[in-house]
Amino acid sequence: MKNLSYRKDISGLRAIAVLLVIFFHIGIEEIPGGFIGVDVFFVLSGFLITSIIYRDLLNDKFTYHEFYLRRIRRIVPVLLFVIILTCIAAWFVMFPEDYIRLTQSAGLSFLSLSNFYFNNITDGYWGVKAESIPLLHTWSLSVEEQFYIIWPATMLLMFKVIPQKHHQLLLLGVTSALFVLSEFLAITHSNSAYYLLPARAFELASGATLALFLPKMKKINLFLNHGLSLLGLSGIILTSLFLSKADVFPGINAAIVCLSTVCLLISGKDNDNQGIINYILSTRLLVFIGLISYSLYLWHWPIIGLINYMAIDKSMTVKFFIILLSFSLSILSYYFIEQKFRLVLIYNFKKTAVLFLAIPFVAFAIFILLSRYSEGFKSRFTPSDGNLTQVLLSKKYNDCHNDYCIDTFLNKFDNPPLDADFLLVGDSHAESLEGFMNVLANQSMKNGSLISNGGTPFLIGVQKYDITREAVKKSFSIKNQKTLNIITEFQGDTVIIAGRYSRYLREESKDFFYKEGDSLDSKTSIANFKSSFDETIESILHLDKKLIIVKDTPDFGVDRSRCPILSDRMGIDFNCVESITLSNVVEQQETVLNYFEEVEKKYPEVIFLDMKSLICDEYLCHINVDKTPLYRDSNHLNYIGAKKLGEIYLQRNTNPL
Repeated sequence: MKNLSYRKDISGLRAIAVLLVIFFHIGIEEIPGGFIGVDVFFVLSGFLITSIIYRDLLNDKFTYHEFYLRRIRRIVPVLLFVIILTCIAAWFVMFPEDYIRLTQSAGLSFLSLSNFYFNNITDGYWGVKAESIPLLHTWSLSVEEQFYIIWPATMLLMFKVIPQKHHQLLLLGVTSALFVLSEFLAITHSNSAYYLLPARAFELASGATLALFLPKMKKINLFLNHGLSLLGLSGIILTSLFLSKADVFPGINAAIVCLSTVCLLISGKDNDNQGIINYILSTRLLVFIGLISYSLYLWHWPIIGLINYMAIDKSMTVKFFIILLSFSLSILSYYFIEQKFRLVLIYNFKKTAVLFLAIPFVAFAIFILLSRYSEGFKSRFTPSDGNLTQVLLSKKYNDCHNDYCIDTFLNKFDNPPLDADFLLVGDSHAESLEGFMNVLANQSMKNGSLISNGGTPFLIGVQKYDITREAVKKSFSIKNQKTLNIITEFQGDTVIIAGRYSRYLREESKDFFYKEGDSLDSKTSIANFKSSFDETIESILHLDKKLIIVKDTPDFGVDRSRCPILSDRMGIDFNCVESITLSNVVEQQETVLNYFEEVEKKYPEVIFLDMKSLICDEYLCHINVDKTPLYRDSNHLNYIGAKKLGEIYLQRNTNPL
């Protein structure tokens, strides 16, 4: 294998990759598939790392010691710096529970395990929660580092056991098999496929395979090189323009990006015979952006994640600010951290391991323990920050302090289910209505009891498949059967059911309701939901119980409740968006609203409570009412906000209890 020489066009290709990712993340709608820039990085990483390892193996110079020493110097210093500054910045804006998760993700990012963590705590890379996680982007670094742990040992074994003449075909076969696995996982386990190595390995392996083929390739005709380079860039750009988060990924769509990247690596292999695109990629500006691309990738997302967390609208001014700050920080970290520790501050393996592995490991462990012990350093949010923070974080009766819950407002939900006068039943949206129902219970002098299970609407006769967890929720029907048994046995006269129905009745829903033998498709799922909902209603009415159904609250999509509080706390006008149009909410809930019209006609004896009418006026739906925050995230009411809505309801209506 020839000695490796620096290729400017690869730096230029890195620039294209990182710019696609940044443009996608700041919300440039014309590039809906910009996330494929990460896949370009995977191919390049596999190619470069394998080239180095294989060269050293051929020259009998490979050592794990030297390989990992180079990786630590290259990856860890600036990663640590970004993580530390992100945690410092988040200290001023993130609420306690979220800060605990940040500290955990910080430690796992350092350990190259964050992809497993994010796969567990988010409802997919495209989920609402994921958009405001400042270190979410480290999942790709974790994938790469996990590959780097496995790959050197794999190559060493291959080199010792398999004759050299078979290495190329062996890697080609392995890459092909990994591609088939990726396509299978992308279809059957979409979230895990996005985050985890098994479905991504073929991308790194495609670069690795090329690393063995490329040195032995003969010089290619210049005209063919031009064609290959044009084909390569076209594949990357067109994929970024026409692919979207709704498409199956990685699998075959990622393979298109990988093959396009391979074409560009081939067309640029000979400096005196490069394709036209490789010459363009070698221009000074693109090369410079490519050189700082690692820092750019590390910096851009924490900035965007914190802006998303604060629900600041990404106007053109904000987008420009994100890009400017990302580049500024990246240039500084490239010259003063990346280059310093690669070229100047060069330590031996022992000192490097202590400085960049052992000490940070201990520091992160202590930091995480302190964060959990202090409940996310909740003392950061003191009473002097104002009552609004406490309102936002309120979930239960005990969270309702004297300014909002006077002594005569009693907790009417502190009762065993069988002793209650009424039951509030459903998923987490039912739980978030406890403050609302407690107002009604206090006025009617009745006792209630809450039976709620997260992600589990009260439905009889169906099972649920949760695509975000890629598993059947086997406990779904069991929990609901237990709830039905309680409803049957309790002596009260009223049952109230509530749920996030606007989620379950969407065609793009990630929750599938099915019966034995059903296929998992949205049409069947919605039909099953409706038939099960009818069965549920009839079962309760058959027990001679009064039934109240709560129509769902508007879903704001993004958690906008924090923005005005943080704006006030920090003394900065974030130009917060505090409402969405009623037409937007009606469109969002169109399917469920139409369905409930049918249900109301079918079951006139059922009482329906319209939460939307309490939150929305003629034109807008608001996150605040009379300066009281209603929500604790994008779709759940906080306790005090729900109580406020209960008071408004009684001003306009008679008590249904």
